[in-house]
Amino acid sequence: MRADRSGNGKAEAMGTEIVIGVDGGGTRTTAVAATPDGRLLAVESGGGLNYNSIGLDAARENLRDVAARLLRACGAARYRFLSAGLAALDDAADAETLRRFAGGVFPPERLILHSDANAALYAATLGASGLVVICGTGSMVQWLAETGRVKVGGGWGWRLGDAASAYTLATEALRAATDAWDGAGKAGALCDAALDFFDVPDPRRLIDAIYAPEMDVASLAQFSRRVIACALGGDPQAMLLVATNLDRLAAITAATCRPAKPPVVWVHG
Repeated sequence: MRADRSGNGKAEAMGTEIVIGVDGGGTRTTAVAATPDGRLLAVESGGGLNYNSIGLDAARENLRDVAARLLRACGAARYRFLSAGLAALDDAADAETLRRFAGGVFPPERLILHSDANAALYAATLGASGLVVICGTGSMVQWLAETGRVKVGGGWGWRLGDAASAYTLATEALRAATDAWDGAGKAGALCDAALDFFDVPDPRRLIDAIYAPEMDVASLAQFSRRVIACALGGDPQAMLLVATNLDRLAAITAATCRPAKPPVVWVHG
């Protein structure tokens, strides 16, 4: 269903306590406002909500900004509940995490926090058995068994490495490029792609670009687009890097739902 941009959504929400649903990824957030009976009223987007990479204050501010814009778009004074799936979480937030994230900005009793993969899982399955693979800035697999049990695979975060995620592809490609510049490997098109993407004239200047304060996880992960472009263009090193990561993600996916076979698999990213 598409949100009504004509102003009817605002009229519908007048005097109504809306509900807000949020997909808070590592790079980008998409949020929707709806009436309690499920009528979609407005859609807004904003910065990422992964507080493990951008910090709690920045994530909270990004969510406050997108929620405020939804309220204005709907002409609503408040929301009944705000439910957010966050890339920073592996499960439902405990009381202390909820309190810290709310931070005096969000009423904790009207705030629901869970993982973004879990939100995608239930949006896809509507509570039936199935498996969802999320592969964006990070990656994670969630399997909802027929018993109602949820099993998680991957989702270790950027420091430990998420198979086939944008951040992992970007950083592994940069390591391949630095090995090539040191004479210890071959990186082919990845070397030129790195210099061009980060807009530096020579390899040693890449250090300043990568370690600049503004180069956060989400920004660095954007280089993965160039890595994939190199792979699609036939560069052997890029193709091997992407294929190896996809094999890892496939192995994690298979192990997560073993010994059962999921009736349906959804892939998002």
